[in-house]
Amino acid sequence: MEMAGSENLDTMFPDTIVNLALFLDVKSLLDLSSVSKTLYVLVSQNTLLWQTMCISTLGCDKPSLDNMTTRIGLANTELTWKEFFVCIYSSDVFTWGLSSSRTGHFDNPVSKILTPQLLEPLHQKCVSFIGKTAEVGSIVKSQNGKIVYFWGHHCGPETCNQINELDVSELSPIPGDFVVHCSCGHHSGFLLVMDSGLVFNKYNLQHDLPWLELSVWFSSLLNEGEKAIVSLGGQRSRSAIITNQHNTIIWPRILARIDKIKSALHKKGTDVSDISDLLKQDQFPGFSAKKFFEVIPPIDNATNEKLKFVKHRFGHVDFFVIDDKQRLYKDGSVGWDRVEGTENLKIVDVDSGSGHSGFVTEDGDVYTWGTNNHGNLCHNDLISREVPTRVEWVRDNNYKVVAIGCGGYIGWEGGFTLLLLDDNRLFCAGDLGIIEREQLPVQVGTEEFYGRHILSISAGEDWAGVVTSMAHVKL
Repeated sequence: MEMAGSENLDTMFPDTIVNLALFLDVKSLLDLSSVSKTLYVLVSQNTLLWQTMCISTLGCDKPSLDNMTTRIGLANTELTWKEFFVCIYSSDVFTWGLSSSRTGHFDNPVSKILTPQLLEPLHQKCVSFIGKTAEVGSIVKSQNGKIVYFWGHHCGPETCNQINELDVSELSPIPGDFVVHCSCGHHSGFLLVMDSGLVFNKYNLQHDLPWLELSVWFSSLLNEGEKAIVSLGGQRSRSAIITNQHNTIIWPRILARIDKIKSALHKKGTDVSDISDLLKQDQFPGFSAKKFFEVIPPIDNATNEKLKFVKHRFGHVDFFVIDDKQRLYKDGSVGWDRVEGTENLKIVDVDSGSGHSGFVTEDGDVYTWGTNNHGNLCHNDLISREVPTRVEWVRDNNYKVVAIGCGGYIGWEGGFTLLLLDDNRLFCAGDLGIIEREQLPVQVGTEEFYGRHILSISAGEDWAGVVTSMAHVKL
């Protein structure tokens, strides 16, 4: 079952799914905010019942609940089955950095949130993923993909100063449809990719436009059985989706033009209450799928090899993908170009900010390159680099990094870098909140994240967001 684009729930929580899916409705299990609490109480009070079910269903000896383990979060931390449910039935979102309109702390009058602060409206909302944080806000999705929460200028003038909740059944005409991936960006607005392959967008910098179904715009470019699975919202006047056939469909800042077109049509007396219907009827002025959308095939430009992508990132400037052989590519003029200096490395994570980028290797090393005006490259200097350079701080401290986030800074001159270790500690270098021009990573969220498992991190334009499990409690 697809979760968060290319991630599978049974990969994230393998033992739990194996043991529970045999006698539970997995679709119900996805609604962890309500179901898991009931399961935990049931199993805790009826241990004999649980053991009997395991014997009859799994054919195993009486397993102890304390000995059954699973894994959780980006750090892949091992927990007992009971501890897992205590942690995962809920979640919290923390944000910090510049501006309440970006961070979502609308009740805080200060212009800069110095340390990670809990977003109270999202407390225990079972959020599992936060989209790339942008200058104009962000968007998060629930574990089951049926609810999204979003905030910032692209919400529209009436609702930009609050965290908005959307039941996606209001958008998709397909019963039971849910969000598999979400993202946002200054030039993209909010993007939702549904399990059905439908893509919805909300772009609202000038006027309060409705959510639009973008899939009808580019459906003629899809092959048989092809559908969107990941959205890539960002800056530089580009947005994109990646399909289950590994094609990338890119479009320019066309939605920004809708305001002017809508106004012009209205003056002519044309009903523009639903632009999606207008597009379906091929009545949109000057619309052409081939004119507005570009398809980048999954081809290695140097070898002409066909690629299969497993992870995708769009920073403020560049698209990056990691293929099934753990190779890192950047979008080129036609296909994809292998990132220089990565030929002998196996890549597991990547991110890009407004002027710098970084990736994590299978061994837990970190490489960064780009603009370094704030020390954000983590090399203990302010020297920019044109090619990926290993961060020696990681090896010097015998650390293993599992995830990276590269954020921008106002003026597009560098920014900050987040590094998540395999022990769930989060570090930051550069300029973010209380961290100012730090040339080596400094731990952040020491108190805020204590006892929590980090599920998702996002580094954006001047601010960052982190999704965590609820605080871990020993039983």
